[in-house]
Amino acid sequence: MALSAANVMVGRTGAISVAPAGSTAPTDSTTALDAAYVDLGYAHTDAVGLGIDDSTTDIVAWQGGDVVRTLTTQSTYGVNFTLLEAKTAVLSEFFAGSTIAAGQIDVKSFEPVRKQWVIDVDDEGVHWRFSFGAALLVSRGDVDLTRTDAAGWPFELRAFKDANENFFQIFTDAPGMA
Repeated sequence: MALSAANVMVGRTGAISVAPAGSTAPTDSTTALDAAYVDLGYAHTDAVGLGIDDSTTDIVAWQGGDVVRTLTTQSTYGVNFTLLEAKTAVLSEFFAGSTIAAGQIDVKSFEPVRKQWVIDVDDEGVHWRFSFGAALLVSRGDVDLTRTDAAGWPFELRAFKDANENFFQIFTDAPGMA
């Protein structure tokens, strides 16, 4: 087997975008997103994390107590990131259900809805696009206001199956995936 550094992915830069449910979803890694998608701006350098959580149950034999099978009982997928720009597009997602007008946010009960999210990654001309056709903001982290770092808006999304039964899709033009 030949080794190739060209097959090593580094999330150097990219974009995080959101659109209402029912928008035209991407079909490749490089075509411009539908106009309904809004680029949410700068993300924190701590990374965009792709979350995969599998729960399993072991089947143990009566004879000897050996594990004879392991069943996957649940799989969840999601993504987490921290956005840095304090602008309407970001804050309307972070404070979903609130009223946002020029210079004012009336924070109300948190009421997120499923939306389409895209994470674009550009690694020196190699493109990766993670398209979540039905994702919900399930958790928001603390917003730290300090004098030594930018305030960040932490998001955790959970992926749900879309109309095609996909939790999400990955598109790439990476050489190792041709």
